[in-house]
Amino acid sequence: MLKKIFKYTFIAFVIGSVAVALFIGAVQLNLFGYLYTEEELKGFKNENASLILSEDGRALGKIFDENRTNISFEDLPEHLINALIATEDVRYFEHEGVDSKGLLRVLVKSIIMQKKSAGGGSTISQQLVKNMYGRKSFGFLTMPVNKTKEAILAIRIENVYDKQEILALYFNTIPFGENVYGIEAASRRFYNKNVNSLALEEAAVLVGLLKANTYYNPRLYPEHSERRRNVVLAQMAKYNYITKEEKESAQALPIELDYANLSSEGIANYYLEHIKKESRDLVESYNSSNGTDWDLKTDGLIIQTTLNYRLQKHALNAFEKHLQKMQRFLRKQYERGTSKRELDKIIENELKRNNLSGRAQSYSIVELFDWSDSRADSISVKDSLSYFITQLHAGLMAMDPSTGEIRAYVGGVDFRKFPYDQIRAKRQMASSFKPILYAAAIEQGFSPCTYLDNSEMTFTDFNNWQPKNYDNTYGGEFSL
Repeated sequence: MLKKIFKYTFIAFVIGSVAVALFIGAVQLNLFGYLYTEEELKGFKNENASLILSEDGRALGKIFDENRTNISFEDLPEHLINALIATEDVRYFEHEGVDSKGLLRVLVKSIIMQKKSAGGGSTISQQLVKNMYGRKSFGFLTMPVNKTKEAILAIRIENVYDKQEILALYFNTIPFGENVYGIEAASRRFYNKNVNSLALEEAAVLVGLLKANTYYNPRLYPEHSERRRNVVLAQMAKYNYITKEEKESAQALPIELDYANLSSEGIANYYLEHIKKESRDLVESYNSSNGTDWDLKTDGLIIQTTLNYRLQKHALNAFEKHLQKMQRFLRKQYERGTSKRELDKIIENELKRNNLSGRAQSYSIVELFDWSDSRADSISVKDSLSYFITQLHAGLMAMDPSTGEIRAYVGGVDFRKFPYDQIRAKRQMASSFKPILYAAAIEQGFSPCTYLDNSEMTFTDFNNWQPKNYDNTYGGEFSL
C-alpha cells in the first residue's frame, strides 16, 4: 500500500514538475504576452511631472499625467530604505530577484496552512515590475501568469541594475494614492518637505502606505495609519535597524501631517491656470521650430515664473484678514431691513426663474466656504442661494511697473470652490476708473480746485447718452 502511495505521489510530482516547467516555458516564449528584454528594461523611464517655480525658487505647482518627481538613490534617507526592506523584503540584498525562502513560506503557510497573516512572497524587484507594467487578465490563469512574468522580469532587472538603482527606481515608481506617484511627491504631499528631510516616524508612515494606499492614508484614516506605522517600526526593530528605545519613542508620537496638495490648495492656483496654458503654447512652439518632442506632462521640465513667493503669501494674508472682516459686515447687513427685503426678492426671482420655488426648503449637503474652515453642511436651496449671493469675492494682481512682471496674483477667495478668476472678470470699471480719469484731467491742465458744472447733460455724439448721478440730484458746481 505504501509502495503504491509513493509511486503515485512520485508520478504526480513528475507530472506537476513537467507541467510547471512547460507553463514557465510558455510564459518565456511570450505565449501570454510580450516579456521585455534586458535592454528594454534598462531603457525604462518613469514619467516625471514638470515643476512650476516662483521667482525665488519655491514650488508653486506641477503639470503632470502622473504626479511624480524622480529622485536618485543619494536622496533617500537610510531609515526610509531600512523601513522598506524590513517590511517588504528582508533578504533584499541576498537574493537575485526572486526569494526562494519567501516562496517556500508562501507555499507552506499561505497556501497549505491557509494563514492570511503569513505575508506575500514578492520581492522588491517583483513589486517593481508590477508597478512598472501593471497586470493583465488571463482568466483563471491570471495570478500564475502575472506572478511568473514578474519573477522572470525581476531576475532580468537584477541583471541590468544594481541594488541601489533598483531601490531608487522602486521608490520613484510606487503609487501612494491621491494620484501621487513616487516617494518625493508623497513626501511633499503629506509632509510638505523633500524626502531627504523625512524623520523616522514619517518614513514609517509612507512605507506603511504601500500595503493599501487608501486604507492607510494618514489624512483620511489616521488611526489606521498609526497602527500600520507602528508595525513598520516593529519590523525595523526586529531586524535591528533601530533600537527598542527608538521604536517605542517613535511609536508614541501622534500622526502629524503638513498636508500640501498644490493641485487644490496651492498658494497661486489662479495664476497657475494661465502659466499652464502659456507653458503649453511655448513648448508646442519650441517643438515645432526645433523638431523636438518635449512633453510638458511627462518630461520633468522646470518652469520659472516671475511670481514672488513672499509677496504672494502677504497678498493671501491680506485677503484673509480684510475679507474675513468685511464678509461678516456684509452678511450682517443682509440680515434685516431694506437689504434683507432686497435679497429676499432676488432669491425669490431666482427660484422662479429656475423652477425651484416648490423646492426652496428641500435640503442637500453642500460644501461651504468659510475663512476659518471649509465645511460640508445640510442647507436648503433658499439658504444656499442667500449664502452664495452674499459671498464676498475679490481679486488682486501686483506687477513690477518697470517690466510688467507679475509678482503676486490672487484671482479669488478659494480656487477649488470658486475657480472663476476675478482678475480676468469682464465687468464695469466703476470707481476704479476714477484715478485714470483724474490723471487725464490733471494732464490737461485741471487742478484739484477746478470747479465743474453739475447740470444734466446729453451727449448727442453718443446716441444721446445722459449720465445720471446716483441720487438723481443735479445743479451747482463741485471741485474736481
